[in-house]
Amino acid sequence: MAIKCWDILNEVLTEATSQFAPTMTPNYDRVQKVKIFCNHVDTFAAEMDATEYHVNVNEENTDITVEVTCPLVYVEDRGDAFYKLARVSERFGFKENKDGDIVVSFVIPGVWEGLS
Repeated sequence: MAIKCWDILNEVLTEATSQFAPTMTPNYDRVQKVKIFCNHVDTFAAEMDATEYHVNVNEENTDITVEVTCPLVYVEDRGDAFYKLARVSERFGFKENKDGDIVVSFVIPGVWEGLS
């Protein structure tokens, strides 16, 4: 897949940051952690032959959801990218889309913090 997680997530973060301003601003350290998270997402997507990404920001609690659509999901051992993502995610889930593909959702904390 030519598109990378960070490419999409960065666009969404920029848009959300403009919506949250002036009361909230991105925390640099949290953004760096999200970049690492995206590297794991890209590895997972490559392993699973992913066909698309979707990224959403919950406007109420600022949580970020990254969805990866794959024809099949398999996990062989704890060294797989899925386990790395599961460990750093607040929660994750699976669902089937209308085409029969698997959509894996990973939810991570938002990067914004309130201004005092």
